[in-house]
Amino acid sequence: MDFNDKLFDFLVATDQLDNFLGKNSKDKEKKRF
Repeated sequence: MDFNDKLFDFLVATDQLDNFLGKNSKDKEKKRF
């Protein structure tokens, strides 16, 4: 597994975590940025 594969897995895991936490966390992120 090279660096790109690890990075991709990290992004996928982060996206899944975001979905798990729900829309509230996404709304907070939108306000932050």
